[in-house]
Amino acid sequence: MDSQTAVSLIREGVDAKQKQNWADLGAGDGTFTKALASLLSDGSTIYAVDKNPGALSAISVAPGVTLQKITGDFTDATTFPGSLDGALLANAIHYVPDQRGFLGRLRAKLKTGGRLIIIEYDMDTANRWVPYPVSLKSLQKMLDSLGTVARKIGNVPSRLNSADIYSAVILK
Repeated sequence: MDSQTAVSLIREGVDAKQKQNWADLGAGDGTFTKALASLLSDGSTIYAVDKNPGALSAISVAPGVTLQKITGDFTDATTFPGSLDGALLANAIHYVPDQRGFLGRLRAKLKTGGRLIIIEYDMDTANRWVPYPVSLKSLQKMLDSLGTVARKIGNVPSRLNSADIYSAVILK
């Protein structure tokens, strides 16, 4: 995915009026880390969390935003600091078997008014690359059980399969 598309998928979910602390969980090669950094105010911090130290080492962001690279399991809430203004899960939650439990723990790490942005394939049929898919409709059902809702903020066609890619924001 190119950087312009990544920015377009998250722009509406990022409120960057002041410096903030965000986590990019399952950061991978940093496509969305860089997109997020381009939207945040100077003085903000992004914690890029991924189990692959090689992928993390390749990530850089423009000056003004601090990047903290953390090698570890993004589903372990102790891996990154608490009290976040936002968290980003770009093509990551489909690797989590207990998505409801994970989202509940993650929401607890967000400050009041915090934001969680999810980017995922809009499908519910698993394959070897997407073992635990979560369509927007399934995400809404899951969040209903947690007493919250997701608002769709973006959509792009996927180059890799027939399902579109959606982005949604969840407010705490």
